[in-house]
Amino acid sequence: MKKIIFLLAAVFMTIGLATPSAAATDISVYLDGKKLSFDVPPQIINNRAMVPFRVISESLGAKCHWIAEDKTVVLEKGNQMIGLIIGHSKIYFSDGNIITNTYDLDVAPQIVKNRTLVPLRAVSQAFDSEVNWDDKTKTVDIKTSEYKQSLSKDTGSGSKIITTAEEYKNAAINNLNEFNKTFTIKTQGLDTQIIAQDLTEWDDRIFEHEFEIMKNGEYAETTYKIVYKAADIVYSAYKMKNIMKLNDKEIEIYNKAKSIVESIITPNMIDYEKELKIHDYIILNSQYDVEAQNSDNRSKDVFTPYGTLINGVSVCYGYAESFRLLAKMSGLECETIFGDTDVFHAWNRVKIDGDYYLVDVTYDDPTPDIKNNVVYAYFNLTDEQMRDHVPEKIDDIKCTATKYNYFNYNKLNFSSQEEFEKLVESEIAKGNKNISLKAVNCNLDELNLSAVYKYNGNLGFRKFTNPKQNTILIILE
Repeated sequence: MKKIIFLLAAVFMTIGLATPSAAATDISVYLDGKKLSFDVPPQIINNRAMVPFRVISESLGAKCHWIAEDKTVVLEKGNQMIGLIIGHSKIYFSDGNIITNTYDLDVAPQIVKNRTLVPLRAVSQAFDSEVNWDDKTKTVDIKTSEYKQSLSKDTGSGSKIITTAEEYKNAAINNLNEFNKTFTIKTQGLDTQIIAQDLTEWDDRIFEHEFEIMKNGEYAETTYKIVYKAADIVYSAYKMKNIMKLNDKEIEIYNKAKSIVESIITPNMIDYEKELKIHDYIILNSQYDVEAQNSDNRSKDVFTPYGTLINGVSVCYGYAESFRLLAKMSGLECETIFGDTDVFHAWNRVKIDGDYYLVDVTYDDPTPDIKNNVVYAYFNLTDEQMRDHVPEKIDDIKCTATKYNYFNYNKLNFSSQEEFEKLVESEIAKGNKNISLKAVNCNLDELNLSAVYKYNGNLGFRKFTNPKQNTILIILE
């Protein structure tokens, strides 16, 4: 037999058992349209459906192994194996020899009435099944990948022969919505231009793709290979709590992004506070890759959250996509906008407390990098204030709100030398060593900065100004 323990023994001795509270309720579980029967009823534990592992695993076509001495459940289907340990909130994936992936569970497996209960959604999704919950009827509906494939005649994918342009588009979109990285569409009598369609015109979640057309008599089979934008496929995995479609780098992004959100975002934060935390984290933990900007041999990582969050080095695309990923994982509506400044550029539009704002994390990261310093010149601007950024696509969403502009919200605007000095005095009194201010209806070049020495005990400072946004950053020594 394969190494079904797959290196779990090393963690057994360090695990404490958890006993979350359970609530019995009438839950119905359907697998591919058939109702499952359990000798111990499904339980709701910490808002998660838990079921006896042997029934669900065998129903999914998996072999099940119970290792009593280690309180371990191992499920095996084809080349895929998963392991769960009683009281341990983690699921392990293996190829039978080594652990290939892990991710956290909301509720740990446990023993109830001499039956081992496992989280239904996590186990089902581990074997590439779709899980839906109807709260009104307390019903779980599971559809296996084999069952969904058998329905391909209805979904416009799989082995169905496509004969119209509309069917072709539907088949492609169905696969893209499932984040399938490779899929084939079989056609008859369609123009080659339709088959060679640029899929990015139908779905903006695609980073890049390629296709190959194979002719077989009167039929053509087009096989696509898709690389999705990491922010989209990782967010989908986070939302569905299913990492099965992620590659190794995407799993690294998933784990890192999840860790960041858990460390900087708290439930009581308002949208503005979440956005500010994400903005500052990215700037303080990464730097702009000037060499990549001017190189033809740059790594693709600089355009993705992998460059920003893992390597700590990226270009504007990586900054904007990282901001979008972390924002969405934090519950904010956010998108990446592409367009022109003096070069092709990427920035974000985010919804804060019901209104839309523009933010450019790249422009707020000083270049060359200044350690432990953040600029807020491009934090929550209106369309008018962001007029030096020209989007390539214009839509109906307007950014006109000003409440959550960084300087407005924190009352850091000044209109005179006197107001400037009062703000400097106030910020220094608070112990703030990095003072960001915005001039309104006055000229930055005419400021007398001697007040900084006065209130800072005659110590030195550095200043950085942004004439386009009339902002000044003062870094005290």
